[in-house]
Amino acid sequence: MAREPRITSEYIHLMWRGIGKQIIFEDNADYKFFLSKLKMYSNQTNVIILCYCLMDNHIHMLVYDREKHVSAFMCKLGTCYAHYFNDKYGRVGHLFQDRFKSQNVLSERQLITTFRYILNNPAKAGVARADRYRWSSYKEYGKRGGITDTTLIRKLIGSKSDLDLLLGKSEETDDMDYDTFHTYNRAIDIIHNQLQLSSGTQIKTFSKEKRNEMLKILRDYGFSFYEIERLTGIPKTIISRAVKE
Repeated sequence: MAREPRITSEYIHLMWRGIGKQIIFEDNADYKFFLSKLKMYSNQTNVIILCYCLMDNHIHMLVYDREKHVSAFMCKLGTCYAHYFNDKYGRVGHLFQDRFKSQNVLSERQLITTFRYILNNPAKAGVARADRYRWSSYKEYGKRGGITDTTLIRKLIGSKSDLDLLLGKSEETDDMDYDTFHTYNRAIDIIHNQLQLSSGTQIKTFSKEKRNEMLKILRDYGFSFYEIERLTGIPKTIISRAVKE
């Protein structure tokens, strides 16, 4: 059997996660700001974006880094966004968990698998189907003038219908409601209106007693430990102890 063509390690899968799994995009303006800087620093460093997906507490990107500038690119992007986020929400300290993670992509098969994995992240998380999710590069497939360069991917995959087939879209699922943002939006509403906070991560800045009181309120509204952790950046073990006191 013929060996699969090898792709150089200039192709890289990048991932960032919010520190303590906390949410790093609180509203639409945050996503838009990040994407504007993603485009700007991509142009500055010649790191080519092949696809991306921004989830509420983590980020995936597939890039082509021929000039070995990915570290500078990620440093510029991370520093800029962390300053923006901290200033907007009145927080201090690191926003991202450790250094970004990276994985070299070494074959066409791995490239397509990584591309598919990134765009299907919202579906895997039960948030939205790939073609219905707003904050990924799906909508840029086959277009020019956006953030991504899909030339190589189009050569490997084909048309938009071929992309949909790759991502698992079918007519049988068109009437399914994958937009399950209601849980998150309800939590944000409670944080804003009941707790009088601009962001769930602010809960960490209060005294232990006040913090625990707020965590109990979120728990009383029916949110799981995992959901509260994502909203606040507070570990599940601390949340569990707090609501039992």
